[in-house]
Amino acid sequence: MLVSPEDRHIALRDRERILEHKALLQTHYRLRHRDGTDILFDTHISPVIDTDGTISNVVVVSRDLTKRIKMEEESRKNEKLALAGQLAAGIAHEIRNPLTAIKGFTKMLQEPSDKQSYYAEIVLSELTSIEAIVEEFLLLAKPQHAEFKRHDIFLLLQDVVNLLRAQALMQNVELLLEPVKRRVDVLVVATQIKQVFINIVKNAIEAMPDAGRVHLFVDVDGETVRICIQDEGVGIDQERIKHLGEPFYTTREKGSGLGLMVSYKIVRDHGGDIDITSSTHRGTAVKIRLPVAEIVEVRTGTNGAWEE
Repeated sequence: MLVSPEDRHIALRDRERILEHKALLQTHYRLRHRDGTDILFDTHISPVIDTDGTISNVVVVSRDLTKRIKMEEESRKNEKLALAGQLAAGIAHEIRNPLTAIKGFTKMLQEPSDKQSYYAEIVLSELTSIEAIVEEFLLLAKPQHAEFKRHDIFLLLQDVVNLLRAQALMQNVELLLEPVKRRVDVLVVATQIKQVFINIVKNAIEAMPDAGRVHLFVDVDGETVRICIQDEGVGIDQERIKHLGEPFYTTREKGSGLGLMVSYKIVRDHGGDIDITSSTHRGTAVKIRLPVAEIVEVRTGTNGAWEE
């Protein structure tokens, strides 16, 4: 076999490297088979050096990678099939329950009753649940064209707190947003980052069925802003934390796991990451890190709002 014409420039470059450095070289070549096909080889080139320092011979050991590449491709294919099966099973499970309810209450709507408006509300509610599941899958399945703009991260978090405060109070949960001394701007899609905050704060509220507090902090570490959302809930054991963010894995009885999965994707698309720490009966802390666009030194009011 001879080196494939497409890789001959690599072979010539490696020859010069061997002559210059006189050291073992590991590389990859495509070699041309007699039937005209190219086969990828893992190649080790070792120079034999005489006592005067010159190279007298070169030992070349090559290993055909065809089988390994084929096995890796089969493994990737099987992983994709397994994930597709897992997603299909998850979709069927998540949509089956609301569809069953819709089917039952639609039959009731066909019968004369003074509860028809009540039945219609339930049907519409279940359809809304299915729509939400489909929207979350669409967000995961295809890139979303969105415009990144500069926003004050504290004000985005404050909007979410104001939005969810009523729901929190209904469950005897207090949302405590710590004021900040500096305005930190981030380059984000505001609606997407708010959705991340909503998902995590809702999880924190639901983790405290017997009341409690959710603490929200914003601080800066170099060129990164950290948003910490910490609850006083039941906590999550370490074995379950490892699976958070996986499709349909959830620690809640009525959860789907999609909200956190979508949150991970949004934050990654913004160049950040999410870290979750927890211990049972001591609460959970979710830390979201995002790149800083600009830090502005300003005075703040007692509630954290910016003063003129």
